[in-house]
Amino acid sequence: MKNITYQTKYFGMIRKIIIVAMLSLAVVFGEGTVDFLMSGYGDDINIYNLITKEEGSGGFTVLGSNLDIEIYTVEVSWGGAFYNINGEGFNNGDDENGRLYGGGEFKPHTNGSCQISFSHDELEATTGFPGNVENKTMSLRIQNGETDAYVPSNAGDDFNWDLVAPVLQSIAIESDNNDSEWATTDDKIKVTLTAENEDLGQASSWSKTIQSLAATNTADPSNDKIWYVEATVGGSHEEGATRFNITYYDVNYNPAVTAITQSTAGVIGTVTIDKTAPIISATILSDDNNDNANNLATTGDVVTLTISAQDADGADEIIRVPTVTMATAAPTSMNPNVPAASYTATRTMVSTDAQGAVAFNISGIEDRAGNPANAVSLHTSGNSVIFDSVVPTLSV
Repeated sequence: MKNITYQTKYFGMIRKIIIVAMLSLAVVFGEGTVDFLMSGYGDDINIYNLITKEEGSGGFTVLGSNLDIEIYTVEVSWGGAFYNINGEGFNNGDDENGRLYGGGEFKPHTNGSCQISFSHDELEATTGFPGNVENKTMSLRIQNGETDAYVPSNAGDDFNWDLVAPVLQSIAIESDNNDSEWATTDDKIKVTLTAENEDLGQASSWSKTIQSLAATNTADPSNDKIWYVEATVGGSHEEGATRFNITYYDVNYNPAVTAITQSTAGVIGTVTIDKTAPIISATILSDDNNDNANNLATTGDVVTLTISAQDADGADEIIRVPTVTMATAAPTSMNPNVPAASYTATRTMVSTDAQGAVAFNISGIEDRAGNPANAVSLHTSGNSVIFDSVVPTLSV
């Protein structure tokens, strides 16, 4: 006859409790490990985007290890209930990667591992598929058909679902020059991108050039929908209209459908790079001397100084209004009084002006980009105007 003591009963109860607890833990926490790798990415990434969708067959790969040798089901949710993947999957034709049963079911290899891929088309065929939208969360898990345990957990692994390419609300270009439409050496040119539908991001993935040279890209400190592509003008930046080429990405690694350039419709502003000082020409004439001598002037005659600006190619170039003196005084008139390629300054001579060649000085010469030219005090064509206000005396 077997004697059963109170202690024997006590240990038997404890053993049952431990066994039940272990089974419960297996159901709640699962067993083994699993990773879900998105197509198009070699490492773990918590995003399902356009690159994932369009890389090969799209979809994702289930990498499992130390799993029970039981039938598992791959399940997906887009913010609601979980559903079995509606597809057989792909094991590369090798059951050592896991045996396939259809309907998202598979059995690991005898060592507990698996490597099974499911395509984007199989995701589309699954209940709850949200379509080509953004701002969704996709959750993935596998369930042990024998123990009902979930791996990695009941909630699964979460992935940002974004199948919408970024779209821009506006594109603008300017420089930090005093005239934002012009830039010279050491000025910064900035292209501002403002997104319409979502935050931009992933700076290292962008392709960006200004004048076919490398540029930088940064986010606005207070708004990730606004990004700046910038370059400081240097010796290698070609003069002329600024060209840019930018392929931008959203925060979920989706690239723009097409790169933006200076020719993209709706670009606000233009910037012209000019690193060369203007070339100044000056002529001085006496307009109305009674003797019709345009190189002579006396009291009351009007002396005219004509100023012209050209670029290095000989084309007319607009300069900012320069500072002009004639006979060491401000001119009687000067036109125009706005930036222009040529100016006309006049002075009506008075008896107290210095006798001899009428002196003039043109200073503060800058083109619209701010490139300075040396002051000019000698005529570049023609002759000087000689001022003579002294009435001659005759002696017999």
